[in-house]
Amino acid sequence: MLRVDDLDKYYGDRQILDSVNLEVRKGETVAIVGSSGSGKSTLLRCMGLLEPFDGGSVSLRGSVIAKGSESRRHERKADARRRTSFGFVFQNFNLINNRTALENVMEGPVIVKGMTEDAARKRAVEVLERVGVGHRVNASVPEMSGGEQQRVAIARSLAMSPQCLLLDEPTSALDPELVGEVLDVVSELAREGVTMAIVTHEMGFAYGAADRLVFLKEGRVWEEGAAQQTLRTPRTPELATFLRRFHYSSMPVQDGAGLARAQDGRATPPDGVDRPAARSGTSPLGEVGVSDLCLVPTTEGSTRD
Repeated sequence: MLRVDDLDKYYGDRQILDSVNLEVRKGETVAIVGSSGSGKSTLLRCMGLLEPFDGGSVSLRGSVIAKGSESRRHERKADARRRTSFGFVFQNFNLINNRTALENVMEGPVIVKGMTEDAARKRAVEVLERVGVGHRVNASVPEMSGGEQQRVAIARSLAMSPQCLLLDEPTSALDPELVGEVLDVVSELAREGVTMAIVTHEMGFAYGAADRLVFLKEGRVWEEGAAQQTLRTPRTPELATFLRRFHYSSMPVQDGAGLARAQDGRATPPDGVDRPAARSGTSPLGEVGVSDLCLVPTTEGSTRD
């Protein structure tokens, strides 16, 4: 579906992305994680053609849609058309304050896709109901909570019928009590088979909803694999160190063959890389919702981008 090959990105003399290769398959949810400054948000913006890049290429459905190191001065209209293949959800909602939820969602289909207002209104109501804010169609942006605003932002992207949805830390600007309602919506989209790449610091969400996990470090794909397996037993010490910053409050932990119990009471992967054990009373994954799987950073260090 969406593929990145040997992508390089510089800001001046500083290399932000270094020969990144990544594929998001149709119907797949890929979680992109890593410490602050690892290049996660920049990668997402390059994937969606919001940011020019210096080397490599981006392909959609087998066709190259952008290359690095090319003059893009005359490609603005073409890039704008290509960008309609993507839906974007940003950290800070980017809604128009003096318009209602309905008007915010209708704008793209009317202006960009040329839909009639009646058709756009019908589509907007449909997607607002789909993300659980159908009752807020006539609410202005200031009248809504942060969680409601972000769900309207998701609806705005879905209204454009994108081939791939790109989400850049959609819960980072929310109060903690509002994070779960947005993650539940994104998780439902994943279950419905919406193709998504999401930059996130919510490791529990990645464990419960993502198909694959990609760990970026120093602008490179350091480790990737099936989300649950990679989070349970990271192969690299760098990912294991990164994951130690989170409390595994709801993630199931295997004992026996899966994890060996260390003498100090902590769970240690078979390869000897140390990480915290789950708290007592951990529930099996099937008995908790994705909104319950929000792992909280410890005081060892912030992971916010």
